[in-house]
Amino acid sequence: PLVRRVGTFVNKALDVKEVVQMVVRRKFREAEKIPYESERGLSFGIQLGEPAGVPEAGEMQFLLGTSGGGTAQDKELGSASSVIGINSALAKLPIEEFLQRSPVLAGKWQLPSEFSKLTVTLSHAPVYLVGNYSKWHRELAQTPWVVNGAVIKPDSVQELVAAPILKFFFPTVDLTSLPAPAALQGESLPAPKRRKRNHEETEFSEEALQLSCLPRGKSFNTYGRPLGGLDSRYSFHSSGREDVDVRMTGSGRPFVLEVLDPHKDAFTAEELLEMERCVAVADPGERVTVRALRIGTRAEFDRLMAEGESKAKAYRCVVWVSRDLCVDPGQRLLREAQERLSHPLSLSQKTPLRVLHRRSLLARDKTIHSMRCELISRHWLVVDLITSSGTYVKEFIHGDCGRTAPSLSSMLQCRAEIAQLDVTDVFMEGLPSLETPTAAASSTKAAAP
Repeated sequence: PLVRRVGTFVNKALDVKEVVQMVVRRKFREAEKIPYESERGLSFGIQLGEPAGVPEAGEMQFLLGTSGGGTAQDKELGSASSVIGINSALAKLPIEEFLQRSPVLAGKWQLPSEFSKLTVTLSHAPVYLVGNYSKWHRELAQTPWVVNGAVIKPDSVQELVAAPILKFFFPTVDLTSLPAPAALQGESLPAPKRRKRNHEETEFSEEALQLSCLPRGKSFNTYGRPLGGLDSRYSFHSSGREDVDVRMTGSGRPFVLEVLDPHKDAFTAEELLEMERCVAVADPGERVTVRALRIGTRAEFDRLMAEGESKAKAYRCVVWVSRDLCVDPGQRLLREAQERLSHPLSLSQKTPLRVLHRRSLLARDKTIHSMRCELISRHWLVVDLITSSGTYVKEFIHGDCGRTAPSLSSMLQCRAEIAQLDVTDVFMEGLPSLETPTAAASSTKAAAP
């Protein structure tokens, strides 16, 4: 047994997957005379199903001799309803007790004569293309907008970026005829998942609500289209998202294009620049541009996902107010508001009315780090903001019927409405950002509709 062979090196129960990985690596190294390196692109997939008709969790409980009584470990093992729960309980056992309970060492377990499923696949590990995108149009969603199988918006940032770039990763095939990666074939539609907000409040994600309306027993991608072709060979990840009517200007928003089982994984600097050019020319309207493309690592992808909620963002918005700001008391109130925001200002924001139908009712604490106002007429001004991640900027301007406090509307003691909004920068360390953003960054292209 593995535990006895490695001696004191192992001090906990090993997952079967870890053992299988060790064995396969050694066998492959011996057969092909190639040393194993975790960062190499070759990926093995081994799927071994439980014996037909035997629930895996129940079989494990029987072999481990648990009955729901006795010690605390017995009770935890006996009450576990899944393999994950049993593995969690086993990890808490001292190694000596685990060896005593081991059905293999006790001779209680034999390899079943047949398995319900045995699949071995060989594929390329995902390749991560890292970069920044800018969005110059006010009627463009970040990801495909599909509800109940109906396309709400014909294009998205994701599709305008991915379609031209994927041709470089699959240079010799027709992208429309690409099969789904072997590791994904045969997957069924998952049940809707809830997003955990705190110990009491949960909500269904938008993707889960869309997926729950699709027929069961068939394979679909995240956005409701049948699995296969272009959509099945990549995933698009970004550091947050902007609303459909909000532009992303300045140095752009960091994103990662995760390409699954690519045919090509190495590119020259010239080829990466050509990818950027292809994205720009593929869409005649130049609604999306990308920059600073490079091949990244899994660690960078993990950091993008982990730091998504810790970043700060810069905004520029055009605001109309009902009060004349060129004379008192409007002039005085505007001056006081700017003085108040010369230091970070804490907000309490209830879930906005515009998204309350799909998000849990919560009060969120956010921060306005700085604000600068430029008066352009008696009732119009340009507002530059730097806020914490997740701040509802539109609601900070108009107050959302008092659900955001304080707000610019409450500080000016009048009605305030936001006419246009741009994200001018996303502040994240370790991901590409070309230049330090300025208030003028949002004017580097002509205003889009």
